[in-house]
Amino acid sequence: MTNGPRYLQKWVARCHQCIISQTDKKAMRLHGRPEETLRLLFLAVQQVLFIFIVVISQDLTALWQPLVDVNLQQYHHYLEVIRGSQSHGTTPLIASAAAILA
Repeated sequence: MTNGPRYLQKWVARCHQCIISQTDKKAMRLHGRPEETLRLLFLAVQQVLFIFIVVISQDLTALWQPLVDVNLQQYHHYLEVIRGSQSHGTTPLIASAAAILA
């Protein structure tokens, strides 16, 4: 029975050494291939930028909202002109061109 714990300790030590050697091999592989290191670095930077953009965009929504409202008003104005032109017998293409130029 005294052999059991000692065997288990040796097995755990061997597994630990195997994990360390695998990690070292992976690190050496990455060191030997700079494009892989650059790819991982690029992914990390991309994730940080994405988080930064999401945080900033929440603050900028208040600034963008008036521009969206103006564009929607212009869009509705164009639709009104097109609908009015259809009742007057002109084509929607001519009416939309006239609305854009107006």
